[in-house]
Amino acid sequence: MYSTEQDVLLTQTESVIKKVSAWLENQFPVVMKKGTASKITSHSVSYVKYCCPQISPDSDQFYPLVRAISVALLIDFFVDDTQLFYDYDFNDLRDGFEVFKSLMDDVYERDLDYMDEEVHQKIFKMKEIHGNKFAAMLVGAAFELTNDSACIFGARGNSRKQAFFFNKVLESALAGLLFKSGDIEECSANTHRYLRSSDGTIAHMVNVMAVIRDAIVPRKVTENPIFRRFLATVDEISGAFNDILGLQKDIRIGEENGNVMYKVKRGVELQVALEEEISILKNNINDYMKLKEIIVKYFPLDKNLEEYFDITDSVLFGLFQVFTESEIYGMRDHIKISV
Repeated sequence: MYSTEQDVLLTQTESVIKKVSAWLENQFPVVMKKGTASKITSHSVSYVKYCCPQISPDSDQFYPLVRAISVALLIDFFVDDTQLFYDYDFNDLRDGFEVFKSLMDDVYERDLDYMDEEVHQKIFKMKEIHGNKFAAMLVGAAFELTNDSACIFGARGNSRKQAFFFNKVLESALAGLLFKSGDIEECSANTHRYLRSSDGTIAHMVNVMAVIRDAIVPRKVTENPIFRRFLATVDEISGAFNDILGLQKDIRIGEENGNVMYKVKRGVELQVALEEEISILKNNINDYMKLKEIIVKYFPLDKNLEEYFDITDSVLFGLFQVFTESEIYGMRDHIKISV
């Protein structure tokens, strides 16, 4: 018998890490070095555990969410931390992801049931799938993840929610692949920061959680420029946390995609670049708090706003705990959280 409920949850979390790691190794067998799957899965568990505290490790939603986030992080680490993988052709990875993303966009736009047998047959007959191992592996993973949709959304066959879910958890990979390609090397730090803010899996968890918890706000709110700016601050704060709190990791593995290292590569001293990004982060946090107040003032009757803001608060605060716990960053003794 376990002595406390916490012991039970810890054991359940460890079980999820073991199961998802084995699944990743089986789904992507030709690319990952030994131990990579466990690192990625542990990182994913930290994300879901701390940024989505409303979903307990013993809930039916925890395991499928960890699986989905693990695939998104796998693509992210392909770009950021190549030492975790065997040698691979970056162009093959980019082409495979683009084939997969195009497929998911088509499913979403045509409102198809991703698990329908006819859709299965059509996809597996596509020459683009057979011609790229990354596309084939991603499609296979997506089919398995869609099987989990009943646990995530409460009903299987809701194809628009399924496609929305995959698009959001994989969307950040697009920016990562863009950085790796070198196509924006000559762009300014402002453009880099904008694209970097869309490169965070965590920020997309807000959208995913809003779907899961039926906290979708109406169009009259989402189209308001104040609300759009609010969402932008969520993205920018998430990206800044990654760049500032993850700076030690970036220096260790030579990653240059973060805003701090992007400036350093262009001749700015490390301390100066770091202080500039911290100043921008402080301004964004202040705006985040003020914009919430303004939105509530403009839309006092919207019943989902309180729940939506609870989600954004949870996601952003959870990031500190992710950086504290995840072995990817090695920051356990460098971050202190006081409430």
